[in-house]
Amino acid sequence: MNDVTFWSSFVFLTNAFAAFFYGDLVYTSLFYSLYLTSIFFHTEKNIITFTLDQCVMFSVVFYGAYVFYTNILKYSLVRVSLIISTFLLTLFLFIYGYFTNSYCFDKDEYVGEKYHALLHFISSFGHHLIISRL
Repeated sequence: MNDVTFWSSFVFLTNAFAAFFYGDLVYTSLFYSLYLTSIFFHTEKNIITFTLDQCVMFSVVFYGAYVFYTNILKYSLVRVSLIISTFLLTLFLFIYGYFTNSYCFDKDEYVGEKYHALLHFISSFGHHLIISRL
């Protein structure tokens, strides 16, 4: 529980609450599930918790993309740019980091955990921009 990613997982609850406030029960349950699987994975790292967390994470990404696509005309250009930027930044930190052993996959586990926590906050912010469709 000293892992910063354990604590940063709690940020997903803010998305669940916001989605509930806006009446999107699918987004609510997906983000609550992501919170739970993220907590499980960062508490007990094994193939089962990793796979479960990845499945829920991809579900959130795909549902978020669906909500974004179906509401894109309701968003301002600035909001669209920020949503796309947060998505690309999370991909960069994770995928580029994976192939270069940097960012989330830094050889120094402490550094990697900090970038992974940052990834939680960036993705949470991007989804907040999607959730608040007003």
